Amino acid sequence: MKIMNIFSKILILLAVLIITANYTYAIDENLCDDICEQAGPWVSETTIPIVYPGTDCIITVTFSYRWNPCRNDCDIKISENGGIKLSPETCTNVVSPKEALEFTMQFLVETIDLYIPYSTCVPQGENTHPYIFYVKGCYHWVGYLDPINGQSATLEPCDNIGCCIYTLVVGRDINNQLEMINMSADVNSVCTDPDYDCFTICEEE
Repeated sequence: MKIMNIFSKILILLAVLIITANYTYAIDENLCDDICEQAGPWVSETTIPIVYPGTDCIITVTFSYRWNPCRNDCDIKISENGGIKLSPETCTNVVSPKEALEFTMQFLVETIDLYIPYSTCVPQGENTHPYIFYVKGCYHWVGYLDPINGQSATLEPCDNIGCCIYTLVVGRDINNQLEMINMSADVNSVCTDPDYDCFTICEEE
């Protein structure tokens, strides 16, 4: 019995190593993007405001999506230039880039049926569905004056950047509402020697 258990664990470990190797190979480290040749174009860029829980802070996120046949999942991309804005600017003392990014991703997948018309991208019944986000490894807040919303800050990648791939698995609760079941992050290349005001988004565990 012990031999069978050890053999099973070895098989699982080999499978994880193979999947990880293939997974890493498919990532363009400069763009933090999957290089699946069959993936469709990024479509339907959308901008929405989100209230960060327990605060008066507003996160404004701009994102787009696509179907990725290589993974059989939906990719969601937060626009790199001004994709996440936080207002008022003083909220940068309350909400870190990591908190803003992870909360935004969770909010998007839990409301994704409002924005994505692809039925294959939205879990039905008891099925679950993975969503993949490709983001840079380190971010910091950059403040600027927005004439409409007043002072706000933009989440921008730092100079020394790595790549972080988030996988969010979403299903439906007993009330048929979308809910996040699991969030995990894989580091494709680590953020090294970041600027003093940079936040590492995900780290090697």
